[in-house]
Order: sequence, then structure tokens, then C-alpha cells
Amino acid sequence: MNYRNIVNLNDDIKNNLYRIPKDIDLIVGIPRSGMLAANIIALHLNLPFTDVDGYINNRIMLSGLSRKAIGKKITSIDECRKALIVDDSILRGGEMKRVRGVIEAAGLTKKSLFSAIYCQPARENDVDLAFELCPTPRVFEWNLMHHDSIIPQACVDIDGVLCEDPTDEQNDDGPRYREFLRSAQPLLIPTAKVGMLVTSRLEKYRPLTEEWLASHGVQYSELVMMQYSSMSERRQANAYASYKGNVYKDSDMILFIESSDDISADIAKESGKYVLCTESQNVYAPTGIGYAKHLATLQAHKAEALGYRIVRKIKRIAARLTVEKI
Repeated sequence: MNYRNIVNLNDDIKNNLYRIPKDIDLIVGIPRSGMLAANIIALHLNLPFTDVDGYINNRIMLSGLSRKAIGKKITSIDECRKALIVDDSILRGGEMKRVRGVIEAAGLTKKSLFSAIYCQPARENDVDLAFELCPTPRVFEWNLMHHDSIIPQACVDIDGVLCEDPTDEQNDDGPRYREFLRSAQPLLIPTAKVGMLVTSRLEKYRPLTEEWLASHGVQYSELVMMQYSSMSERRQANAYASYKGNVYKDSDMILFIESSDDISADIAKESGKYVLCTESQNVYAPTGIGYAKHLATLQAHKAEALGYRIVRKIKRIAARLTVEKI
């Protein structure tokens, strides 16, 4: 599984800034995910920024005082020599094709360069500039909880993922804890239906947990809870990772989303499947045979990306030689 978090996104953009033509003087984001990538590029290059609708309707977003005085900036689309149209990724190319059509209808194609940060192999010809190859299966931090093909196949923890963790004072297995269950502040609420919610909460707190989930619109197929009679019994057993790992192993889910870094590593080891930790944004690969397959996949992806970079370099050299002959 190829997972990219926001730190990866920033790093992959920075590593490819040199490939952006020097006559680009406007960055245009494709809503919604492309807006994040486009804004990062605009900040690094200190260029004006807008969305596709703003590009078509001559609306450029204003800069703050700290940026305004640095360098010459365009104030209208008419002054733009070339605009970089940015999406975070391209998979099948449908959205990029739609945006091309909108921009062509506005008569702006000649001054537009189309790009994607993460490109499915064999789709790089759908854009003028593909920053990085990123084969499927792939998941991005910025849309993980809304991924309607991953979340229905995922085990998801509750405390620390969907809502805040209880404090030591709230964790009294009594009235304070029951109040926490009623009023816990939400963190990452999925808009896709969760395959399995797997929590260390005790079975006796199912009604309060279900009420909170319903009040925040969390949809799920199954809710699995620990069967201990008390928190002290649960703490004495100290079987958090083995419990979650076994539930995950016995299911047909393909990903576990866990809040604790230490527990994530143990779940991956116990289950032999992938675990994503929201605390560290690490993906823990399975060990044993599963881990060997994971390494083989990584090596194949690296070789594929290397071949792509070599071809790209050859094309640049050929283009330079052609110009020199002319």
C-alpha cells in the first residue's frame, strides 16, 4: 500500500520544483484536494494562487503583507504568461479531462500547463507535468477518512482517531467516564461507511458509544468491543494489541487505523496486515511473508519510478539537442 501524508506531499513538491518552467507566474488548484498541493507550490515559489473558477473569471487570491512586496506579481489573468494547473493526483484521468474542457472553453488552454503531484503509472501522458509516480493501492492523509473504497474495508479505532482520548481523571470506569463517552470531542469523522470499529472500550459501554457515533453521523457495519467486566481487569490483561490484532486478522479488512504508535506496530505483527497510525502518520507493514511481499512491491515501484526518470531525462537531453541544431 502506498501511503502519502502531508509531510510527504510537501517533500515531493519541493524535490520537483526545479521542473516547473520559469515562465509560470500563476498557480491554479483543482478543488478540493488539488488546492492543498497548489497552495504549497505557490508558497514555495512565492507566486499568486487561485482555483479553476478564479482562473476563468479573472479572480486571483490576495497575498498577505509579508509576501506582497517580494518580486513582481500579476494582478489579473490577462497579465499571466503561463499558469500551472495542479491536482494532487491522477488515477483514471476523468477529472483532469473535465478541467481541460472547462479551461479550453474559456480560451485559456495555450497559457495553461497541467500537472499532478501523484500519477498512476501509464497516466503520465494525461498531464504535462507528473511530479511522482504513485501506483495503486494508494491512500492520502488528506482524504483518508473519506475514501469510499478504503474505509469500508478498514478496521478503525475510536479513541484517539474518531474522538479525543479520555484523560486519566475521566478514565474512572464510573460517572466521569460515562460523561466523557457522551461529550467526547470529535477528531476525524469518516464520511464513508466504516467496515469495522474496533475499540478497547468495554462492552458494557456499547449503548453510550452507539449514541455518540449516531450523534456524529458515523456509519459502520460492525462495532467490536472488549468483553472485560471492568477497566481494572482490562488493564491487568494488557491485551490491547493482541485483541485488536486478532480481530483484524480474522476479518477480511485490508487496513487498520489506530491512534497509538506502539500498538500499531504490534497490531501489524499480530495480524500480518497493514496498520496506519494517526499519531505518527506511519504505515506499519506486516512481518514475515507479508513483509517480504511488501518489500518486493516497494522495489518494483522504485524500479518503475527510476525507469520513468531515465526516460524523462533522455527526453530533456533530446529536446536540448534539437534546439541547439536549430
